[in-house]
Amino acid sequence: MSTELTAPQNTALAPRVEEFDPFAEYVRENSTTRIVGRILKFVRGDYLVGQNGDLMQEGSQLCANMDELYVGFIKWKDKKPVEQAMGRIKDAFKKPKREELGDLDEDQWDKNEDGELQDPWQETNYLLMKMPGVDDQDALFTFTASSWGGRNAITNLIDSYVKMSRMRSKGEMPIVKLGVERYTHKKYGPMKNPTFKIVGWVAPHEFAAALEQEAAQAEADAAARKIDDEIPF
Repeated sequence: MSTELTAPQNTALAPRVEEFDPFAEYVRENSTTRIVGRILKFVRGDYLVGQNGDLMQEGSQLCANMDELYVGFIKWKDKKPVEQAMGRIKDAFKKPKREELGDLDEDQWDKNEDGELQDPWQETNYLLMKMPGVDDQDALFTFTASSWGGRNAITNLIDSYVKMSRMRSKGEMPIVKLGVERYTHKKYGPMKNPTFKIVGWVAPHEFAAALEQEAAQAEADAAARKIDDEIPF
């Protein structure tokens, strides 16, 4: 049975700090997957967390770190990510055109669960999110979107963020309410897409403590792997 996760409704603003975040920078430099914390996905109308697919309730609120929004493409082989061409919007990254990535021979493509050929390069967005007011690495999530609906939800969030952030202090991050858009498609019938409505704001350092824990854990894990590699058997 899935565990329901509800984020605290904390929208209090904290004092401003320097815009540069060394912990976020560490994660960027040492991460090859761009996944920080647990994966958050929107699957058939539900927000699911982690490998076990725990349920996060519709209406939950999460901080969205717009500085850590990655866009681009991920290449899949045998249902595993093997290559990526992604970058941050903040860094003015321009996602490549699909034809520039190669792998255009459809005879070499894998098939999906329905037996249909599937392009190995999937357009994908990654957005770092966090439960507001919780300074723990377990409060971190990376929302991953490769479907049109998920990517469109992020596009709409960007649009709202750009308009509303002009009236906010520099570096503030939005708190978004996780919603579900329900509609009927002419061909596929009842459909659901995610939505992110901005309902509050937090100071730039909201993510700092949780990312510090994440970075420390990543460094410890890397050190442990190095020791394991050096031990002769």
